Amino acid sequence: MDQLVPKCHVAFENVSKHAANRCRGLMVQYVQIPAQKNLEESADTMKLIGSVHTKVFKQSDGGLTVIVGSEEPHALAREYGSGIYAESGDGRQTPWFWQIKTAKWSHITGKPVGTWVKTWGQPTPAGREYYGNIPWLRPAFEKGQGKVKQELKIYIVRKLKEYLE
Repeated sequence: MDQLVPKCHVAFENVSKHAANRCRGLMVQYVQIPAQKNLEESADTMKLIGSVHTKVFKQSDGGLTVIVGSEEPHALAREYGSGIYAESGDGRQTPWFWQIKTAKWSHITGKPVGTWVKTWGQPTPAGREYYGNIPWLRPAFEKGQGKVKQELKIYIVRKLKEYLE
Protein backbone atom coordinates (compact mmCIF):
# COMPACT_ATOMS: atom_id res chain seq x y z
CA MET A 1 0.00 0.00 0.00
CA ASP A 2 2.89 2.36 0.76
CA GLN A 3 4.11 2.04 -2.83
CA LEU A 4 0.67 2.45 -4.38
CA VAL A 5 0.05 6.06 -3.24
CA PRO A 6 3.21 7.55 -4.83
CA LYS A 7 2.68 5.42 -7.92
CA CYS A 8 -0.92 6.75 -8.24
CA HIS A 9 0.29 10.31 -7.76
CA VAL A 10 2.84 9.96 -10.59
CA ALA A 11 0.27 8.24 -12.79
CA PHE A 12 -2.31 11.02 -12.31
CA GLU A 13 0.29 13.72 -13.03
CA ASN A 14 1.44 12.02 -16.24
CA VAL A 15 -2.08 11.29 -17.45
CA SER A 16 -3.24 14.87 -16.83
CA LYS A 17 -0.35 16.21 -18.93
CA HIS A 18 -1.31 14.02 -21.88
CA ALA A 19 -5.07 14.44 -21.41
CA ALA A 20 -4.95 18.14 -22.30
CA ASN A 21 -3.44 17.40 -25.73
CA ARG A 22 -5.79 14.48 -26.30
CA CYS A 23 -8.79 16.63 -25.33
CA ARG A 24 -7.73 19.38 -27.75
CA GLY A 25 -7.35 16.82 -30.54
CA LEU A 26 -10.79 15.37 -29.87
CA MET A 27 -12.40 18.83 -29.81
CA VAL A 28 -10.78 19.65 -33.14
CA GLN A 29 -11.99 16.35 -34.60
CA TYR A 30 -15.54 16.35 -33.22
CA VAL A 31 -16.37 20.08 -32.85
CA GLN A 32 -14.03 22.42 -34.76
CA ILE A 33 -13.96 20.53 -38.07
CA PRO A 34 -17.74 19.90 -38.11
CA ALA A 35 -18.32 23.59 -37.26
CA GLN A 36 -16.15 24.59 -40.22
CA LYS A 37 -18.10 22.19 -42.45
CA ASN A 38 -21.36 23.78 -41.23
CA LEU A 39 -19.99 27.15 -42.37
CA GLU A 40 -18.99 25.72 -45.75
CA GLU A 41 -22.48 24.27 -46.22
CA SER A 42 -24.03 27.66 -45.54
CA ALA A 43 -21.62 29.18 -48.09
CA ASP A 44 -19.73 31.48 -45.74
CA THR A 45 -16.49 33.23 -46.68
CA MET A 46 -13.18 31.48 -46.11
CA LYS A 47 -12.17 34.21 -43.65
CA LEU A 48 -14.62 33.01 -41.01
CA ILE A 49 -14.04 29.33 -41.76
CA GLY A 50 -10.27 29.76 -41.43
CA SER A 51 -10.58 31.68 -38.17
CA VAL A 52 -12.23 28.82 -36.25
CA HIS A 53 -9.77 27.44 -33.70
CA THR A 54 -9.50 25.36 -30.53
CA LYS A 55 -7.64 26.42 -27.36
CA VAL A 56 -7.06 24.48 -24.14
CA PHE A 57 -6.53 26.24 -20.81
CA LYS A 58 -5.39 24.43 -17.67
CA GLN A 59 -7.18 25.61 -14.55
CA SER A 60 -5.51 26.10 -11.16
CA ASP A 61 -7.58 23.23 -9.74
CA GLY A 62 -6.17 20.85 -12.37
CA GLY A 63 -9.22 20.97 -14.64
CA LEU A 64 -9.31 21.95 -18.28
CA THR A 65 -11.28 24.54 -20.19
CA VAL A 66 -11.51 23.98 -23.94
CA ILE A 67 -12.72 26.79 -26.18
CA VAL A 68 -13.71 26.35 -29.82
CA GLY A 69 -14.62 29.56 -31.61
CA SER A 70 -13.62 32.54 -33.70
CA GLU A 71 -12.68 36.16 -33.05
CA GLU A 72 -14.20 37.25 -36.36
CA PRO A 73 -16.77 39.99 -35.61
CA HIS A 74 -19.55 38.43 -37.69
CA ALA A 75 -19.13 34.97 -36.12
CA LEU A 76 -21.51 35.91 -33.28
CA ALA A 77 -24.11 37.33 -35.65
CA ARG A 78 -23.96 34.14 -37.73
CA GLU A 79 -24.50 32.02 -34.63
CA TYR A 80 -27.06 34.10 -32.72
CA GLY A 81 -28.59 36.57 -35.20
CA SER A 82 -28.14 40.33 -34.94
CA GLY A 83 -30.02 43.54 -34.25
CA ILE A 84 -33.67 43.18 -33.33
CA TYR A 85 -33.45 39.47 -34.30
CA ALA A 86 -30.69 38.50 -31.85
CA GLU A 87 -31.70 35.34 -29.98
CA SER A 88 -30.92 36.78 -26.55
CA GLY A 89 -32.92 39.95 -27.26
CA ASP A 90 -29.92 42.15 -26.47
CA GLY A 91 -29.06 43.05 -30.08
CA ARG A 92 -29.16 46.64 -31.29
CA GLN A 93 -32.80 47.75 -31.21
CA THR A 94 -32.46 50.79 -33.46
CA PRO A 95 -31.90 50.46 -37.22
CA TRP A 96 -28.58 51.43 -38.77
CA PHE A 97 -27.34 52.15 -42.27
CA TRP A 98 -24.74 50.28 -44.28
CA GLN A 99 -23.27 51.16 -47.66
CA ILE A 100 -23.73 48.20 -50.02
CA LYS A 101 -21.79 47.37 -53.20
CA THR A 102 -23.99 49.60 -55.35
CA ALA A 103 -22.78 52.51 -53.18
CA LYS A 104 -26.32 53.01 -51.94
CA TRP A 105 -27.05 53.15 -48.24
CA SER A 106 -29.20 50.34 -46.96
CA HIS A 107 -31.46 50.43 -43.89
CA ILE A 108 -30.61 47.46 -41.63
CA THR A 109 -32.41 46.09 -38.59
CA GLY A 110 -30.39 42.89 -38.22
CA LYS A 111 -30.51 39.34 -39.51
CA PRO A 112 -32.57 36.59 -37.94
CA VAL A 113 -31.08 33.17 -37.34
CA GLY A 114 -32.17 30.69 -40.00
CA THR A 115 -32.37 33.18 -42.87
CA TRP A 116 -30.47 33.29 -46.12
CA VAL A 117 -28.85 36.51 -47.27
CA LYS A 118 -27.95 37.49 -50.86
CA THR A 119 -24.22 38.09 -51.30
CA TRP A 120 -24.57 40.38 -54.35
CA GLY A 121 -21.72 38.73 -56.20
CA GLN A 122 -19.47 38.07 -53.21
CA PRO A 123 -17.72 34.75 -53.83
CA THR A 124 -18.55 31.93 -51.45
CA PRO A 125 -16.83 28.54 -51.04
CA ALA A 126 -19.98 26.74 -52.13
CA GLY A 127 -20.36 29.04 -55.17
CA ARG A 128 -23.81 30.20 -54.06
CA GLU A 129 -25.34 33.66 -54.24
CA TYR A 130 -26.79 33.29 -50.75
CA TYR A 131 -25.33 32.37 -47.40
CA GLY A 132 -27.16 31.12 -44.36
CA ASN A 133 -27.31 33.09 -41.16
CA ILE A 134 -27.60 29.85 -39.26
CA PRO A 135 -25.96 28.45 -36.12
CA TRP A 136 -22.71 26.71 -36.99
CA LEU A 137 -20.90 26.12 -33.68
CA ARG A 138 -23.63 25.01 -31.27
CA PRO A 139 -24.89 22.18 -33.50
CA ALA A 140 -21.32 20.89 -33.91
CA PHE A 141 -20.75 21.06 -30.14
CA GLU A 142 -24.04 19.38 -29.29
CA LYS A 143 -23.33 16.58 -31.74
CA GLY A 144 -19.66 16.11 -30.80
CA GLN A 145 -19.51 16.60 -27.02
CA GLY A 146 -20.64 13.06 -26.20
CA LYS A 147 -17.97 11.57 -28.46
CA VAL A 148 -15.29 13.78 -26.90
CA LYS A 149 -16.30 12.73 -23.36
CA GLN A 150 -16.52 9.06 -24.27
CA GLU A 151 -13.17 8.90 -26.06
CA LEU A 152 -11.41 11.01 -23.43
CA LYS A 153 -12.70 8.72 -20.66
CA ILE A 154 -11.43 5.63 -22.53
CA TYR A 155 -8.08 7.34 -23.10
CA ILE A 156 -7.65 8.31 -19.42
CA VAL A 157 -8.58 4.84 -18.14
CA ARG A 158 -6.17 3.20 -20.61
CA LYS A 159 -3.33 5.56 -19.66
CA LEU A 160 -3.91 5.06 -15.92
CA LYS A 161 -3.79 1.29 -16.40
CA GLU A 162 -0.50 1.64 -18.30
CA TYR A 163 1.10 3.72 -15.53
CA LEU A 164 -0.21 1.58 -12.69
CA GLU A 165 0.85 -1.79 -14.10
